[in-house]
Amino acid sequence: MRLGDSRSGKLADNLSAFGRALRRAGVPVDASRLMLAQRAAALVGVECKADFAAALEAVLLSREADIAVFRELFDAFFRD
Repeated sequence: MRLGDSRSGKLADNLSAFGRALRRAGVPVDASRLMLAQRAAALVGVECKADFAAALEAVLLSREADIAVFRELFDAFFRD
């Protein structure tokens, strides 16, 4: 899969929807964290799902208690 410009296209839309889902689940995610997530995705790419997940987790989460919610939603949003 070709990443392209992460500021536009399907990846950016998916990251925005993922951020909204995290917020609905009680995870504090703001616009600046979503921008960091887009940059992280551009740096690590999406070819390796584990690297992509780790990069997003690193920039989107600030509380250890949110890890389980993140992982469940990540698997739902970014399945193969």
